Amino acid sequence: MINEIFPHKIKIELSKKGQIEDQDYILIFKDNSLLLKRDKEGCLDFPQKKDFSDKDLPSKYTYLFNIDNTACFYMWNFTKLESNEFFYKDIQEFRYLSPQHIAWTGIVAFQLIKWYLGNVYCGTCGSENEEKNDERALVCKNCKTIQYPKISPAIIVAIKNEDKILLARNSNIPEGRHSILAGYIDVGETIEETIIREVKEEVGLEVKNLKYYKSQPWPFSGSLMIGFFVEVFGDATIKIDNKEIEHADWYSRGTLPNHSASLSIAGEMIELFESGEW
Repeated sequence: MINEIFPHKIKIELSKKGQIEDQDYILIFKDNSLLLKRDKEGCLDFPQKKDFSDKDLPSKYTYLFNIDNTACFYMWNFTKLESNEFFYKDIQEFRYLSPQHIAWTGIVAFQLIKWYLGNVYCGTCGSENEEKNDERALVCKNCKTIQYPKISPAIIVAIKNEDKILLARNSNIPEGRHSILAGYIDVGETIEETIIREVKEEVGLEVKNLKYYKSQPWPFSGSLMIGFFVEVFGDATIKIDNKEIEHADWYSRGTLPNHSASLSIAGEMIELFESGEW
C-alpha cells in the first residue's frame, strides 16, 4: 500500500518548531499541485531551504512533520514559478510517483495543509485562529475554541460467497473500475454496525464472520479506512441501491474485472482473494 514506506518513517508529532534549517524541506502548493525537483541522481525530491535565498521566502510558515529526520515546512502565501529545476505535480498523480516515501510525504502534507487553509478562522465566533504550541491544533484568539485535524473513519469490506468475491462499480470511481464496498461510520455506530448497515443499504445482503484485516490512512479524503473480510449470510442475491452503486456482481478468481490497485487497501484485499490467500 502507498503508505507502507519502511524503512522510511514519517514522525507526525510536533517534534520541531522554530527556524528552518538549510536541509529542511520547503513544501509549496499551488491549487492542488505541489512543487518538486530532481536530486543529483535524477530522483524526485522536494525543494529545500538552501534552494532559496532568505529574501525569497515568506515570513509565515508552519512545521508539518519529519520524514527520516528531515523537517517539512509549509510556506504560506508563496508560489514558486516553474523552471528547469522546479515543477508542479497534481496531488492525485502522487499515487503513482516514485520514490514512494516522497510521494507519501506529499500526500500527507496535502491533508494537513488543506486543514490549515480551511480553518484560518474560528467556526464558532469567526475570529482568527492561531497554532497551539504544545499539540497539533488551532485555537481561537477570541473564544479559545480548539480545532483538531479532521479524520473521518470509514469501513471497507470484502464480501465472499464461497469461492466468489463481490465487486461493485461506484458512481464516484473511474469508469470501468470495480472495487469492494466502503462507507463512513455514522454518529453512535460501532464499526461492526457500520459494516452491517452499509452492506445492507448498498447491495441488500446480510453478512457474518467479520474479520479485521488492517487500516490505511487516505489523506485525499481525510479518511481512515478500516478493512474487514466478511462472508455472505443467507440469500446471496444482490440488490443494488441504484444510488451510489451502479453495478455489483459475484466474481470468481481469474475472472475479476478492472479493479483498485494495490496502493490502496481495497486493491490489496482484492488481490489477497485473487491469489487464494483469502
